[in-house]
Amino acid sequence: MKPSMRARFLHLITIEALLTVAGSMAGVFSVVYLVSINLTVLEASLFYLEAFGVAVILCFLARSTGFRRPRLWMVAGMLSLSLFYLCFAFLDGRMLLFIAPVFFGPYIVGFWVPFNILMLRLTTRKNRGQLIGLFFLVFPVINL
Repeated sequence: MKPSMRARFLHLITIEALLTVAGSMAGVFSVVYLVSINLTVLEASLFYLEAFGVAVILCFLARSTGFRRPRLWMVAGMLSLSLFYLCFAFLDGRMLLFIAPVFFGPYIVGFWVPFNILMLRLTTRKNRGQLIGLFFLVFPVINL
């Protein structure tokens, strides 16, 4: 791998590692928080179902525009994640239940799809399996 490609690879894998650490620490507690404010487990589960639904809708909408500028999409995705976490600071009860997931779906689509596009641009036919394997190894290693 060329030094410039290696630097881009390390940059992306560092971003992935940091987000995985943050998601493992904060994301796990969102359901616990929802249950602690007297929402039922079913309502807390619907929270993520709504986020998934928003992500699916955005995937269909993004098919027409594509992800031509992945870094800008990633910035927008991170802003959406920030708004998701701010909802926990400023909203209560049902407002939190219905508004916060609207910001989590765009994070998934706006950050991770372009991230994967940038990751795949680093690969060749020869090293694709190895590099994708390294990227996917980050999640279990950090979560372990």
